[in-house]
Formats: sequence, structure tokens, C-alpha cells
Amino acid sequence: MKKRKKEKDLIEIKSNRLIAGSILISLAIILFLGLIHAAGPVGYYLAHFLQIIFGWSSWAIFIVLLVFGFYLLKLTPEKKLSKRKIYAAIVLVLILATLFHIFFLNDKNSLKKNYGGGYVGYAFAWIFNQLFGVWTSVFLLLIAFFVLLTILVIKTKKTKKISPEEKISFLQTLKEKVAKKNKLIRKSEQGIKKIPQEVKKL
Repeated sequence: MKKRKKEKDLIEIKSNRLIAGSILISLAIILFLGLIHAAGPVGYYLAHFLQIIFGWSSWAIFIVLLVFGFYLLKLTPEKKLSKRKIYAAIVLVLILATLFHIFFLNDKNSLKKNYGGGYVGYAFAWIFNQLFGVWTSVFLLLIAFFVLLTILVIKTKKTKKISPEEKISFLQTLKEKVAKKNKLIRKSEQGIKKIPQEVKKL
């Protein structure tokens, strides 16, 4: 009964991920076509909205959507979705928006003409500029960018879960080893006790 329920859950997870992955890939394609002005009104307004908010980093959003779409399609039901990678991708887009706008803070036309990092990039770039200045901000943002990129690229090894049967087997083996060790210790103690007796005989 439990096995059937588990199989049913795995099928449901696979179906949900298939739907979610297909939606993300479709959005990525629409966004890409919108960015090159080839997706009609829907693609145009989607791309235009993202360009206002994120500026040039809208292209990064397209890449993130595409990659995570294929990631969901490829991911097996038994494996859990990496939340760390999702958070890393979101922060990566924000960092790119900040980097793109850090040199356009004094350019009044940047937000009107949608170049730089958009309103999000402007907000974060202004905060970083006030705290660290331009070049220190660029240095810190680049470090953060490469750290997050490493998190996204490197595959994390999942620790294997130990079943109750394996735990019992391990404890029994450990108990047997301890018993053997105690037996050897008792034998060695008996041998040591016999030495004075042998000496007396001599």
C-alpha cells in the first residue's frame, strides 16, 4: 500500500515539474522574442515591463527561466528541487542589474530609455554607491556574482539517508566488535595475572 502511494506521489511530482518546466521554457521563449521585438503585443509588453524594472538584466532573466525550465524537466522525481540554486539565481539577477546601473547613476535618461539596470538596478546601485563608492561596489558585486555562479554550476552531493534496517545492522555489527574487543581484553588480563604465578614457581 505504501509502495503504491509512493509511486503515485512520484508520478504527481513528475507531472507537476513537467508542467512547471514547460511554462518556464515558454515564458523564456516569449521573453526572448519580445526582447528582439518579434513576439507580438504580449511579448513586447512583457519584455518592456521587465526592461523598465531590470534593464539589461532582462536578458539574464530569460537565461534563468530557460535553464530552470530544462532543469525541472531533467530533474528526477526522487530528487528534491534545490532552493539554494533558486535563491542564488534571483540574487544573481539583482547583482547584474546593480552592476549594469552602477555607472549610470547620474544619467537621467537611463531609466527613461531602459538602459543600465532599470529601477531595481538604480535602487541597489544607489545604496551600494552611498555605502562603498563606485569601484569598491563593483569589486564586491563581482565577487558575489562569481560565488553565486559557482553555486549554480557546481553539483551538490546529496547525503544518503540511512534506513532503520541499516541502522539496526550497523548497531549489531558495532555490538559484535565491542564484544570481541572485550573478550580480547579479558584474555590479556588473564595472561597478565598468570605471569606472577609463573615467576613464583621459578
